Amino acid sequence: MTVTLTPLQRALESLLSPLPPHLPLGVRLRESGAWLREPPHGAELNRMCSANGSLGVTLCVPRGSEALLDLGESLVAAAARVADLEEQREGLCEELATSYESLSAVFDIGGDPALLLSPARALAKVLDHAVAFEPGLEGAIWLVQEDRLEPAQWRTPEPPVGRDPGHGIVGRVLGERRGIIVNTRGAGWGDEPELSSARRVAAAPLVARGEAKGALVVWHAQHGTFDSRLMGLLTTLCSQAALILEQERLRVEAVAGEKLRREIEIGGNIQQVLLLGRTPANVTGLEIGTLARASRQVDGDFFGFFHHGNGVFDIVLGDVMGKGIPAALVGAAVKSQFQRFASTTGPAGRKLPCAEPAEIVAAVHDQVSETLIELGRFVTAIYARFDVHKGTMTYVDCGHTDALHHRADVSKVDLLHATLAGRTNLPLGFARETRYEQVSVPFGPGDTFLFYSDGLTEARAPGGTHFGVDAVATALTRGRGQRAQALVDRICGEVERFSGSAGIHDDLTCIAVRVTGTAPSCRLCIEVDNASGSLARVRRFVSEVCAAIPGCPFGDEQVAELHLALTEAAANVFDHAYGGGPGSLRVEALWDDSELRFRLLDRGKPFDPATAKPPRFDGTVDGGFGVYIIREIMDVFDYTRGDGASNVLELVKRFPGKEGAR
Repeated sequence: MTVTLTPLQRALESLLSPLPPHLPLGVRLRESGAWLREPPHGAELNRMCSANGSLGVTLCVPRGSEALLDLGESLVAAAARVADLEEQREGLCEELATSYESLSAVFDIGGDPALLLSPARALAKVLDHAVAFEPGLEGAIWLVQEDRLEPAQWRTPEPPVGRDPGHGIVGRVLGERRGIIVNTRGAGWGDEPELSSARRVAAAPLVARGEAKGALVVWHAQHGTFDSRLMGLLTTLCSQAALILEQERLRVEAVAGEKLRREIEIGGNIQQVLLLGRTPANVTGLEIGTLARASRQVDGDFFGFFHHGNGVFDIVLGDVMGKGIPAALVGAAVKSQFQRFASTTGPAGRKLPCAEPAEIVAAVHDQVSETLIELGRFVTAIYARFDVHKGTMTYVDCGHTDALHHRADVSKVDLLHATLAGRTNLPLGFARETRYEQVSVPFGPGDTFLFYSDGLTEARAPGGTHFGVDAVATALTRGRGQRAQALVDRICGEVERFSGSAGIHDDLTCIAVRVTGTAPSCRLCIEVDNASGSLARVRRFVSEVCAAIPGCPFGDEQVAELHLALTEAAANVFDHAYGGGPGSLRVEALWDDSELRFRLLDRGKPFDPATAKPPRFDGTVDGGFGVYIIREIMDVFDYTRGDGASNVLELVKRFPGKEGAR
């Protein structure tokens, strides 16, 4: 017989197992009455301990052993905390699993350009995702056509029969325009033939332009329970199906008219909804301005923005080879892949909820290169990550026009041309085997970055001369100090005046990022060698930093924890990066009004703490305790391999009461 242990019992057993067997401490769970440790001989004292909000554990020790009772209470408190964290983790995992199913369906359907041109195939894929939720599910997609309900797709032994749209469960869903779940046959079930053997049903409406266009229905012949997890998936799939139907309506409507009107109505919707992201506001330390003007009402230029929190913000700007609707469709599919991988969790242990820019670009290329090569198209792009706390912009240039960086401190414009190891990153889809690398540049308050498509530099005057990158740089310099949106409007205005009667023959897309501030603004640093007394110097440095912070919010206990974390980190550098041999370590401290950030830089061998094995508390394996201690004390513990073959460890402790503080 298998006994299921509660989270509290598992945590208690884990914490009690390293204790010596002869230690006279008895521990019993009140709920089950089971002894996790047998009571010691002659035990006379016992105490009830609180766990998970109630008195759930009894401790027994011999009289005169009150210290053991205190130890037992500490173990119970620690076990209760571990149990709470485990329950939170399980709840989060369940929530993530629910979101993953919906996101997986969206990316699978929306990321395939071919499905955008084949509504029947797209609806079939929608239904496949719905019935794959649980083995044995059957289902159908119904569409309202000329006051009649007709099956568009079905996964049943026999095709469903068309009927009055006000009939049965589907009629209820269409009338109320909301999803319903029926887990027990009864009144209101209806007499739909396909549901004759069903024991539970879930249905959701397909709503476009405020009207119910149809419904997605799934059912099961066995008793059970449908819940909100299934309804969430059906709702997402219905939104996707409604978008497919609306796009098909626009396409059919446009075919009846002339070509220009078709591109305006279909392509314009694709351009605004799928290719161009909303200009974000209130980005920490940054100000964003955007402008996009299509030369033929629709084009293949696209851009997107991805917030990662903690002062980290990503931008992607791309340009598909070609014009018109085909280029827009390709651009929409490629952008969806950037959205997919920009939100993917990075390697284990990395606190930033995303991969590095080069990893994201490489993943997108792997997904789209085969399709792009088959279509005979390629996509130039630039992917940039702004880290306001570090004051760095890290970018991957995929054969795109060179970005510009206006440095406010010297009033100079730098051309950001990424040439790595004598080569340049190729466009997406240009070659199957392509390796992408990233470059980082520092920035300060008042700096401005400009990302743009080649329509800006290749705009022609009536005489045939090009506007050119130098003219863009000059316009950027003249607009220094302006708000980001005013700057892009000014630059594109200059391009249009330059073109004059020749007009604009290519798409104009432009994004300006103005740095309004960088943090932290306060800094101290030291450099120590691997020698006797170096760790003591690091501890003194921590004390000096805490003393330098106005109104330092850390108490004596937290300062002692910082001493421990920094000492362990420095010892790891000397032991692992330098192998115990000679070497130097630079420690920087930076702070603002919300957090204290330490950066440890060395030039030893690469050592990523994320690869360190967790410690064994039973004493069977040495090592791993230093990394474990640091992670327990600090709010952020991150490792990167910086420029010039240097290792960079970042340890962040947020001030008490600030978001994310422990």
